[in-house]
Amino acid sequence: MGNKVRRALHIAVASGLYYSGALGFLSFLRRRVRGRRPVYVLGLHRVLSDEEARRSNSLPGMILRESTFVALLEYLGRQFRFVSLETLLSDGTGGRGQGEPWCLVTFDDAWSDTYRRAAPVLERLKIPAVVFVPTGAIGTQKGFWVEQLAGAWKSPAVRGRVMAAVGEKALGVRGVDDLEDTVQCRLHMPAEKRDAALAGLPAPNGAASAEQNVDAMMTWEQVVEVAGRGIEIGSHTETHPLLTYEDDATVARELREVYFVDGVRYGTPGEEVNIDEFRPEDIEGIEIYRGQAGVPARYTGRDVRCGVVLLWIRIGRRH
Repeated sequence: MGNKVRRALHIAVASGLYYSGALGFLSFLRRRVRGRRPVYVLGLHRVLSDEEARRSNSLPGMILRESTFVALLEYLGRQFRFVSLETLLSDGTGGRGQGEPWCLVTFDDAWSDTYRRAAPVLERLKIPAVVFVPTGAIGTQKGFWVEQLAGAWKSPAVRGRVMAAVGEKALGVRGVDDLEDTVQCRLHMPAEKRDAALAGLPAPNGAASAEQNVDAMMTWEQVVEVAGRGIEIGSHTETHPLLTYEDDATVARELREVYFVDGVRYGTPGEEVNIDEFRPEDIEGIEIYRGQAGVPARYTGRDVRCGVVLLWIRIGRRH
């Protein structure tokens, strides 16, 4: 099924559910019959100005214009109570309650515009949010493989090579001539195979600086800064693969502990890190996937946040 057909079906189904009143009826059942408070998670990626959106290689479906983002938050603020991830996870009611519906705002991937565009708006409107950070991408300039592919796609010569690699050679399919269809095909394969097909693509933004490159990621300094401004930080694995298509070794590598001391990253693949080598005040952040039982006792306390898949600890110095 082509991307345009899928998009049309999604819009048709969503419009039908909304305008038929089905969504409102389901919400009523949840609140009145089952006694459960509705909780909605708003999953966002990018917030860009009109000029930045024109320069970005991200797919249009990932981008919100800054004006739209502000209008959306203002509308949601009239309909919902914004809550933090901490509040959601620590809610002792099990979702039961007759109060106003909750909304959790999330951002994936830690793009630089989350720091430049989204964070100031969230702070001004006093809206809590969580940013899920793929640790291996922090400080990079090229975006993810989708942005690299989209940037190369603009060149007819490169596009033909990409279509050949992505199509018959990499997937055993023919006729992949639409960018978004190509992206959808490439989603459903291990990252190693996908990266091999993309090897040698030109950099999507040339030699643009971090300030000029609209598809740059946040730096660690920026991650620490937004955390200090009340935005929660969560983990989004290391390199952001689709784990369901990866082997067990890759999944284990992506879901391991990583330590940061004085901006230096410890815990590269295959490297064991002894947390006892560092003082608690030296630890900027820790990703834990084994649950709270795996955290040394002296690091636990008020700053510990546990989830089913992730745990991010903010301890020590504040910048």
